[in-house]
Amino acid sequence: MLQDTDLPDEIDIGRAADVDWVKAQADPAIWHEAAVAALAYRGDRHGFVPWLVQQPEMDRATAAWILLASPFREFLTGARASMWATAVAVPETRRNPDSPVRTKRPHRVFE
Repeated sequence: MLQDTDLPDEIDIGRAADVDWVKAQADPAIWHEAAVAALAYRGDRHGFVPWLVQQPEMDRATAAWILLASPFREFLTGARASMWATAVAVPETRRNPDSPVRTKRPHRVFE
């Protein structure tokens, strides 16, 4: 973790050089602050968030922020392609009929 004296006075996630600096830090706390800035205030012109979701060290709080800051209902229902669709390959799973794992019936939705 960086000491306060090692941190720059200002980081602007809208500048490519600052995004590169944030990526170079192995500090999930800095990544979290940068993700919040990109998602809530500055935008993600330099692809920081798709890079971040591929990092195994990303923490749960940042993952939750990314999910809640996105129009997640559209992503989860398939109405919109996920921002990670081109960056992260998610293997398609198929139910094996010989598998001992059973799936529940879908719940009925009353409208």
